[in-house]
Amino acid sequence: MTNNIVPISEELLTMKKPVISIKSLSKSFGALIASDDITIDLFEGEIHALIGPNGAGKSTLIKQIAGDLQQDTGEIYFNDEEVSHLDVVGRARAGLARSFQVSSVASQFTALQNTMLAVQGKSNRTYGFFKPALKDSSLVDKAYSFLSEVGLGKRGNIIAAELSHGERRRLEMAMALALEPKVFLLDEPMAGLGASGSKDLTIFLSELKEKAPILLVEHDMEAVFALADRISVLVYGRIIITGTVDEIRNNSEVREAYLGSDDA
Repeated sequence: MTNNIVPISEELLTMKKPVISIKSLSKSFGALIASDDITIDLFEGEIHALIGPNGAGKSTLIKQIAGDLQQDTGEIYFNDEEVSHLDVVGRARAGLARSFQVSSVASQFTALQNTMLAVQGKSNRTYGFFKPALKDSSLVDKAYSFLSEVGLGKRGNIIAAELSHGERRRLEMAMALALEPKVFLLDEPMAGLGASGSKDLTIFLSELKEKAPILLVEHDMEAVFALADRISVLVYGRIIITGTVDEIRNNSEVREAYLGSDDA
């Protein structure tokens, strides 16, 4: 792995086609406006980070894109197809892979079994129990290939509950990779990781974007500034600016609203 993380230039981005295009998305919960006329694009080969104070509406936006929440108004396009009518499963099958703030792996299963579940979901093959599934060498080999890709190739037989927090986050990424996604939606993947774990995951994500673009919600600003090609800042449900790392760092409104705050 390499530590040389090079962002995509804006000129190159304009030559690419958006994989996800969000247009005028709005969502309210009673009097609370969680998403206020949000327009945002995610391009091929890009990491687009979404930052903002707690309660800004970042996770609500991810839930709408993933299909957990239905927007009140606006459109969500995935490879030029409007997908608002699709549920979570439909969007996952279309190529949206999502990770959560809290790891969603099955703690009682091994790393291999967790990954095999994802492989089965992609292949539409089902087994009543893991024992017959473990006899399917093609299924096992494919699951191990994804585990190896995230550095868990030798940890396949370990129960997920016995993995470290960082390893569980990597397992979740292996499960996402098994879906062979066209987009990764990552909601605070650095949560709970120490400095070393965050550094390792930063390097991994910088390489992951070559497989599929990443929409990243993250509070770890060191990781955001190291990874992001573009950053959108969300405050009170509204995007106040989208720009490069340097543009965000040097914007006085962003510093006042977020970067200079106590909860940055």
